[in-house]
Amino acid sequence: MTFLAPTDSRLHRFTPIQWQALADQAKYQAKIFIKLSGESAWTVSRLCLIRWRISLCDWLWQERIKIACDALASGESTKDVALMVCYCRTVAHFCNQFKKRMGLSPQEYARKYRTPRNADLTPKRADSEIGAPMPPISPRISASL
Repeated sequence: MTFLAPTDSRLHRFTPIQWQALADQAKYQAKIFIKLSGESAWTVSRLCLIRWRISLCDWLWQERIKIACDALASGESTKDVALMVCYCRTVAHFCNQFKKRMGLSPQEYARKYRTPRNADLTPKRADSEIGAPMPPISPRISASL
């Protein structure tokens, strides 16, 4: 068994985007993630600890929670979200893990952070304003630039 030094080339083999793609492909399951990575379980665990300072299982849960938060905020049901993040045990266990990590139950999180469906958050411009020049900058603002 060898220790991975910070200069070990295996540390740079996977970028964070590649880690996320592997996690998605592995359906956020550690055994499948390790198999797809082509590295040993020990190496993947060390890479994760060095890169993110948390275990592989904790990192995979963190990624699941990020996806769950986005889905809950967009109006998905807790059951659908639990299935979406590939949590195979029970919805109740997903809810317990979510609350443990976020401090709110999925239902509380959804109520607090839900955004209206199909809401366009960009400001609207009237057709007559499109192509019109921007209003001049106030002299107080331009003086501070």
